[in-house]
Amino acid sequence: MTLKYNTMKKWAISVIILLLMALIVLFGAAWYFGQITYNAGFNIHAKFAPGGRYDNVFTVSSFDKNKITLAYSFAGFTPINLPGVYALQGKHVTGIVSRIIAKTKGETTRHFILTGGVVSQGQKVVLNRHLKTDQEYLALLGQRVGYKRVFYQNSLGKFPAILTNNVSPNWVICVHGLRGDEVRYGCMRDAQQFVDQGQRIFSISYRNDKGSPQDKSQMYLYGATEWQDLNAAVLYAKAHGAKNIILYGGSMGGAVVLSYMKHAKDSAFIKGIILNAPVVNFYQSVKIFGQGAYPFLPDWFLRFVKYTMSVYYHINWGDVNQEDAIDHIHVPVLLIHGMQDKFSPVEQSDQLAKKNPKLISYYRSVGVHGAVYNVDIRKYNANLIEFIKKVYPPSS
Repeated sequence: MTLKYNTMKKWAISVIILLLMALIVLFGAAWYFGQITYNAGFNIHAKFAPGGRYDNVFTVSSFDKNKITLAYSFAGFTPINLPGVYALQGKHVTGIVSRIIAKTKGETTRHFILTGGVVSQGQKVVLNRHLKTDQEYLALLGQRVGYKRVFYQNSLGKFPAILTNNVSPNWVICVHGLRGDEVRYGCMRDAQQFVDQGQRIFSISYRNDKGSPQDKSQMYLYGATEWQDLNAAVLYAKAHGAKNIILYGGSMGGAVVLSYMKHAKDSAFIKGIILNAPVVNFYQSVKIFGQGAYPFLPDWFLRFVKYTMSVYYHINWGDVNQEDAIDHIHVPVLLIHGMQDKFSPVEQSDQLAKKNPKLISYYRSVGVHGAVYNVDIRKYNANLIEFIKKVYPPSS
């Protein structure tokens, strides 16, 4: 009897030890992936590069005057096999790639124009959706209508912004994406189309941008707090001659715009909204991104990571979910999203579009995050112009 009892006791202790070890591994893994998520999407001080299966790095396999062959190990979330025009950039080379000529396993050949430097076999290069830098687009805007740097403010402090010099009662307020500012990751590329349609551009920064006031949370909160900065920008625009306003939000900027429409006491001046690859529900972005980079992660584990982050980092996931904002929108919306977007999954925009198809014009296209423009530039610009004319008829 004693022998049997001792055996059962040893077995029970072993099970308890194994369970404790499993819990330690589980919490350790959740902390590890939670830290990655925190640094990628919330931490304003982190310099994050996704790496792994998201690497947009290719090796020059061969080239000649008009074509280049790029080798890769993983193509899934990069534009290597998608139609469109992209900037090729390397340490000693710049160029433009366009039409796909041939595809084999692990290699793609595209039409190529060398714009600077020297291309050589074995070089490491990336494909960038930005054919010009935002500073170059701003310079072009300056040549077209001129601009000035201004500040708007709220209780948190003063925020830098770009305001074009053209005079118009119709304004476009541009709200940039994650880790951008009043110039970077906003609407500088699209600003020329707006100006040509008689719009005045007001491109803003918001809390936690470089050169802007910092929020006490030290986190990007996807509209939960940033909407207050957009509210101050709208008040500035109204005080400086704006009678009609289109809000343009790209990526995280889309979440800020949606949150503003949900919280603003008076949005009567808002006549239209453009959402370009908006982050509607940040947890869904985390889920798709996480399962793309680490496909072995099950749903239950990601939910556990979500819970541990809410405890450790004090994140209220409901605050970074703007899905219900569409119920507060009663003006025309242009929704733009690429089907290969794994940073802000297209399914989020699909759900938005279904909620109010009468108000929402949905431009759903091939493309990675923020790169629908690259796939068909003419069609993209035509959608912008058509929407502006819908919001502001020629007589307005």
